[in-house]
Amino acid sequence: MTIFPIISSTANNTVLPQAAKDLLTGDSAHIWYTSPDKNSTFYIDGALKPWPGIQDGMVLSDGIHGMSPDFKLIDLKSARQPGVTYTGSLFDVMLIDLNLEAHGNAAWGVSRVVSEWMGAWHPTKTGVMEYITLDGGYWYCKPRLAKTWGDQWKQHWRTIKTAKLTHNARVDGSFWLGVPSIDEFAPGSGSGNGFLRLANIGEEDAYPTAMFYGPGLFKFSNGPGSTNMITFGPLLEGQVVVMPLLPRLNNAIDISAGVPQTLSVEQQTIKSLINWVTNNNVPPLLQQFESLFGILPPQGPLMSLLTGRYSNPIPGVAQPEFASLSQIAVSVTETGGSSTSKIAMRVDPMRRWPEALWPDR
Repeated sequence: MTIFPIISSTANNTVLPQAAKDLLTGDSAHIWYTSPDKNSTFYIDGALKPWPGIQDGMVLSDGIHGMSPDFKLIDLKSARQPGVTYTGSLFDVMLIDLNLEAHGNAAWGVSRVVSEWMGAWHPTKTGVMEYITLDGGYWYCKPRLAKTWGDQWKQHWRTIKTAKLTHNARVDGSFWLGVPSIDEFAPGSGSGNGFLRLANIGEEDAYPTAMFYGPGLFKFSNGPGSTNMITFGPLLEGQVVVMPLLPRLNNAIDISAGVPQTLSVEQQTIKSLINWVTNNNVPPLLQQFESLFGILPPQGPLMSLLTGRYSNPIPGVAQPEFASLSQIAVSVTETGGSSTSKIAMRVDPMRRWPEALWPDR
């Protein structure tokens, strides 16, 4: 893994004395980017950014633009209506523009920095851009390359020690994400009732992601304070299922390491035939075909085990200091439950701007 800035090939990510002092003051925001394969990390702003003439690396030269997503207001209007009737808002992707400078001490230094920076971005893969301030907290997004680099240099970058680079990135999910809120309920005796307590410190309403650890039949309420219970299962011993509760993504995904199954002669014949045709690399479409015959997963299509739909997100707040714990009622029934039965949920906070106010500010 390469971490920029670097002083030499043998002195990776050395913190200079002035940078150490700047870290302690916490006056500036720290921004860094990590490639999709996690093999390259660039500190581009803040105390750890490159010091021109001393360290090789990439630095913001004229700020960062487009750090909030644009949006559209959706209205209805009749021919004789004064004004409009507001019906909703729709956020667009977040387009981030970076005006950068590559710095290198050796003749080939800039070439190496530019090459590794370009290799760390791709239009089909997302890396991670992270943003942190001592008083505003930690936020991150997952950008991809939005367009190719259109810069032209009067001199070849192997003959200069600095080069300007215009970079355009896109965040498909629109928002900056924060540290998730996670809670779990494990009754231990195989049955019981309880609550999952989750906090949404983001400003956008957020839907949890649920994870079920079999065996057992699981129930959870349709949002904070709701008495309407949703049922999922029963799952088998050792079976683990992830279910995003966002309505447009609502799907059950079996992530079990492997649940032993007793297959009939017909099921074993189908499974062997599919494995032979696909060389044991079964595509999703054929996995659905297997599910029809009770091969993968054992119960067939997992969504058939779900009764009810989750429709109430955890409300967002203007600032994290206003957040409170939301309680979602959960239970594991006696049907097939054991000491390993467990249900967990996670909420990822979302903000349009990567700084927030905290109670201890």
